Amino acid sequence: EALPLYRKVLAEREHGSGSEAADTAVSLSDVAKTLAHLGRYAESLPLFQRALAITEKVSGPEHPMTGSRLDNLASFYASQGQYAMAEPLFLRALGIAEKAFGTDHANTGITRNNLAGLYLKMGQYAKAEPLLIRSLAIAEKTEGPNHPSTAAGLNNLAGLYRDMGQYARAEPAYARALTILAATRGPEHPEVGTTLNNLARLNIAMDKPAKALQLYLRALLVSGNAGSPELAWNVQSNLRAAYARVRQPDLAIFYGKQAVNTLQGIRATLSQLDREFQRGFLTGKIHVYRELADLLIEQNRLPEAQHVLGMLKEEEFFDFMRRSEGDDPRRRKIAFQPHEQPWHDRLAQYIARMAATAAERSELERRAQSGLKDDDKARLAELSRMKEALSAGLQRYYREVAAAFASAKGKGRNEAADAQAQLKATQQTLSKLGAGSVLVQYILSENRLNVIFTTATTQAAHQVEINAAELRRKIEFFRTALGNPDISAEPMAQELYKLLIAPLDGELRTSGARTLMFSLDGALRYIPMAALHDGSLYLVQRYDLSIYTDVTRDNLGYRQSGALSIVGMGVTREIGDFASLPAVRTELSAIVRNGDKGLIEGELHFDDQFTLASLKQALQNHRPLLHLASHFVFHPGNESTSFLLLGDGDRLSLSRIREEKLDFSHVDLVTLSACETGVGGGRTTEGEEVEGLGALVQKQGAKSVIATLWPVEDASTGLLMQNFYRLREAQKLTKADALRQAQLMLISEQSPQDAAIVRAGQEAAIPATRKHAGRYA
Repeated sequence: EALPLYRKVLAEREHGSGSEAADTAVSLSDVAKTLAHLGRYAESLPLFQRALAITEKVSGPEHPMTGSRLDNLASFYASQGQYAMAEPLFLRALGIAEKAFGTDHANTGITRNNLAGLYLKMGQYAKAEPLLIRSLAIAEKTEGPNHPSTAAGLNNLAGLYRDMGQYARAEPAYARALTILAATRGPEHPEVGTTLNNLARLNIAMDKPAKALQLYLRALLVSGNAGSPELAWNVQSNLRAAYARVRQPDLAIFYGKQAVNTLQGIRATLSQLDREFQRGFLTGKIHVYRELADLLIEQNRLPEAQHVLGMLKEEEFFDFMRRSEGDDPRRRKIAFQPHEQPWHDRLAQYIARMAATAAERSELERRAQSGLKDDDKARLAELSRMKEALSAGLQRYYREVAAAFASAKGKGRNEAADAQAQLKATQQTLSKLGAGSVLVQYILSENRLNVIFTTATTQAAHQVEINAAELRRKIEFFRTALGNPDISAEPMAQELYKLLIAPLDGELRTSGARTLMFSLDGALRYIPMAALHDGSLYLVQRYDLSIYTDVTRDNLGYRQSGALSIVGMGVTREIGDFASLPAVRTELSAIVRNGDKGLIEGELHFDDQFTLASLKQALQNHRPLLHLASHFVFHPGNESTSFLLLGDGDRLSLSRIREEKLDFSHVDLVTLSACETGVGGGRTTEGEEVEGLGALVQKQGAKSVIATLWPVEDASTGLLMQNFYRLREAQKLTKADALRQAQLMLISEQSPQDAAIVRAGQEAAIPATRKHAGRYA
């Protein structure tokens, strides 16, 4: 209701005072805050920034109004998880307030409370507590014990006590904040809903789920009245957790789907924002998706769980490749099952009618300033009654939906149509791949690892209880051991095997599994699955292995026909900070036939001949194999500075690969025998970058990719690739089988030459002073 009025004032001030005037900055800030409340973050951020820039220019960098604008922008960043950007702005705003007003002024207390709230979100309780205590004391003294600023301080202090487990101190603080806000803001204000949500969370922590549910439903009603999606998804997700706690899984799933769809609605508006900002928004909310998938698996609703995880996986690829808006997974919603859909539709009707009623009432109240006709007065009174009736109806709805789901108890359930269609398509693909092809999908939640095992005809799930942080530590230790010849990696390889593979032993035997396609989640993408060990053999000694992603889904059944030919391109010389790769010439010369030498007919391009132009020409020659041996530098989330080093020193960034529209559609296999193509420096703990360049190349047409994962000695990489191509050409093996056989040859050290190279590879460490000295395989 406020937004169009604020926009009108802004337009008037821009026209009357000018676009750079102080009062224009005030209106920009008002519009920005209103948009942020509505979850329209992409629209609000530039207005916050513009308001700050104008105020700094007009009033000066130390003016109190500049401090206020800094505080607004910092609060916005904090709400979106951009803590590193928020903290310096809050500190600067606090310094300005203390200088202008003094340390005990109400304005100073508000900024101090906001900074404390940031530290609370960051888990820095020792920093937060003294700030919170002091800001609350200032608010009570300067504004009074029943002021909204006092309530804000109570809310934050109660949150600190809750997180520290001091529930007896948290509860009265929340209760007092709720009383103040209901009296001063009104019972339908979003701040009241937020406090209800906070108090409900406390009751969950105190093991009082029945009371918590009542509070959550009151908060959800407020979110609907206020039109606040930020509050709505929080409450919906918390209701999912609360109903799961009281063993009402169907109702928990219903609210969990609403939470995800609300988030998807918000995220669809973020495409204009910086990529890092979009990542930050999702980072603190991934648990909403994962915990819903976890619950769906627990209820054996596996296709729906896969669909939820697929939304996250597809988002990662979209985030990485910036596909067209029409293909944006952030715009997709989770479908409801037949028994859920009527309840969802009924809720949507309530929300729509409440919004329409509020809009009409707002317009009549605006016209009331110049006097209302009798008909308008009657309509306004009718709208007020309608609003009360809708609120009462929504409260009845929440009671009725709870009763209906409780009585159904999971009977007569059918998978949602889109999830079932996705499962059917996956199983059809597995059938085409032949007997023994299975999909193993992992879904991580905070305290559990879920494993979904899919064959052409069956699907099953297993759950392994393990803390996510503990699993990450095991993975990191395993990777460290693999890279250090002084540490045995086998004990951790066996431990991870017990977690990841052993639960599937029964299904693997009965299905006759021969090829395992892994869909990996989070930090699991840092594991070289081939190196897992069952106590007798490595996993690669038992199965063909490959990585399944949504990008590869449509190409799994593709089979190359006709004679093989190859393009080999590589960097051998030192270029700037990048060390020479002398084994690249040997590697490619042994693969690409030149006279009597080499395995496969093709063309070679080294160093200065390896350019963007020659790569484009090679792609136009329609050879099915492309082998690139060079350095690749990957910076997660930054497509402009992540690049493949070309032989002439040019840096082919990910953004240029897309912008140049390099067409890999005639390429059956791209081999990226390059430093860091799979995972690079500065990697996150979630592993999105592991698919890296490979995902982009496949999206632009390549049927499959071999990408590299961790550092080895240059020569052993060359030997592995030679054996791979030799086996594939001579024995007509599949790519997965040829790679497996090439790895087995190095494991078994079948020749003295192999053994020497393997030992050299194990002993080689990337020198600390040579930043890009090694390649990855």
